[in-house]
Amino acid sequence: MNGITLGQIAEVLAWFAGGIGSITAIGVVISKVFNKALSKNLENSLQPLIDKIDHLEQKVDQLEAKHDNYSEHGGNSYIHGKMEKLKKEGKL
Repeated sequence: MNGITLGQIAEVLAWFAGGIGSITAIGVVISKVFNKALSKNLENSLQPLIDKIDHLEQKVDQLEAKHDNYSEHGGNSYIHGKMEKLKKEGKL
């Protein structure tokens, strides 16, 4: 094989395996750091939206409580029908 020994081939393969392992390890560390920073940033970015959704849920609960009270006291059947339709459609 023109002066190339099995030992030299094994040494080159060991270097390649070590290099690939090192690159993989560095990639894993970078990935973990990046994911942690990204998830924290994403959580901070989404917090106003989460707060707004919580506020809207509270408003819907209040509206449903008022509607239930209104219906219990002989409320308008048209409004009652409309509310029931919206509830079935998942809009309330």
